[in-house]
Amino acid sequence: MAARFPSALATIVMLGLAACQRAPATLSEADRQAIQAASDQFLQHFQAKDWDALSQLYAEDAVLMPPNHPAVVGRAAIREFTATFPPVVEFSLTNDVIDGIGDLAYVRGRYRMTLAIEGTPTDSGKYIEIRRRQPDGSWKFTADIFNSSVPLPPSGHP
Repeated sequence: MAARFPSALATIVMLGLAACQRAPATLSEADRQAIQAASDQFLQHFQAKDWDALSQLYAEDAVLMPPNHPAVVGRAAIREFTATFPPVVEFSLTNDVIDGIGDLAYVRGRYRMTLAIEGTPTDSGKYIEIRRRQPDGSWKFTADIFNSSVPLPPSGHP
């Protein structure tokens, strides 16, 4: 029993010290602006179909999770996936929230997209991105998921 007391005391002291540690800083306005600028670059590269430049916005080990498709893992695979995206005539993004702490940030937003495929309705949906600050100060995607808010058409099955 006596041997447990110093161990328990050490645990309590360590927890107390951890509680007194300063919390990591929230994102600065400069961080938020840099993340918004990266989102603007994403939109420009997507509209220009510059898949090489767009893929460089992702970390080497990033994960893209598109709807109705398995996760796409790694920058090279993301580049290949985006290059197969159907032609788009209209695409817009709106970041509703950019927040985070330290070197980790998230973006929550909405998109609107019209494909250049006859009879395809305009799609609108939402996304969540996780970004990590890189040693050069850039904010790369580490996880990116998007999905439609448009209901699926009736399947005709009861």
